[in-house]
Amino acid sequence: MIGDTKKLPPDVNVKGVFACNELDLREISVYGFDYDYTLACYKPTMDYLLYNLAKETLVKKHKYPSGILSLEYIPGFAVRGLHYDIEKGLLLKIDSFLQIQLGSVYRGLSPVSDTEVLQLYKNKTVPLAYVEAHVRNGGSGQ
Repeated sequence: MIGDTKKLPPDVNVKGVFACNELDLREISVYGFDYDYTLACYKPTMDYLLYNLAKETLVKKHKYPSGILSLEYIPGFAVRGLHYDIEKGLLLKIDSFLQIQLGSVYRGLSPVSDTEVLQLYKNKTVPLAYVEAHVRNGGSGQ
């Protein structure tokens, strides 16, 4: 019947992690985690730690200006599935159909008006060739 759903057995942890493939962990020497909430839920203190460690790494190892060390983490800003347009210097959210999500475009910390976004990109759809040449996804997988 439509609307019927299968229910999990009562002893199954709905927050558990289930693997589709077997893996012999004896052969693994290093474990890594992608910080995308796929395998774990993180506490807010983790966000601050990662932000501060990234700043230190940029300054100490990659010669960024030490002024960035005074920048403060802003919870909720620039999270999940964002792209950076290298040519235009904009941070934006693009969906799987290459549609710009209006209201999600920033130049630094300043929001860019929908009118300006439409002027810059001509419409809400970003051509695939432009994305491949000028827009970089920060590894988020969108």
